[in-house]
Amino acid sequence: MPYLDKSKQSACNARYRRRHKAQYAAYAAAYRLRHKEKLAARSAETREATNRRRKELYQSDPEKYRASKRISYQKRKEKAGFVSDYHRHKAARLAKMRETFIARKYGITEDIYKSMLKSQGGKCAVRGCTTVDSRRLSIDHDHVTGRVRGLICHKHNVGLGLLGDSQELVSKAYVYLAADQVK
Repeated sequence: MPYLDKSKQSACNARYRRRHKAQYAAYAAAYRLRHKEKLAARSAETREATNRRRKELYQSDPEKYRASKRISYQKRKEKAGFVSDYHRHKAARLAKMRETFIARKYGITEDIYKSMLKSQGGKCAVRGCTTVDSRRLSIDHDHVTGRVRGLICHKHNVGLGLLGDSQELVSKAYVYLAADQVK
């Protein structure tokens, strides 16, 4: 029996739709497949009518049209307040992602990273340089064993990576550079 109170009927319908969400979704998908052309034509007609109406409004009073657009933009912006929350908590999210990545890849926690950084005096383990930009020191590790060796700057990390972590190649590069200085 239908409710006399419209709000109770509406709440009942909403509960029913939530409980049978999958059935509604399947019905809607089947309907869209059966009536694809009809829906596309209706969509095109609606879009054309909307564009025509907007052009008429703009041509009749451009300032009023722009003002209404500004107001609707502000309303949408206020309604979508979650966007500001997303950006407000971005730094914390990124820090948590980095922590998870370091723990998974290198097997160390943020506290271990900080203690290594402190023991190195906040400087690169290769040359003792500090990072110029806002980058953190990279975690240098042995690619075979996975053992963490220390913290080095991005430039030296790339250099060691290009030399394949090979002591032989590093010593050959040293000999090459030393021979060049003798000349």
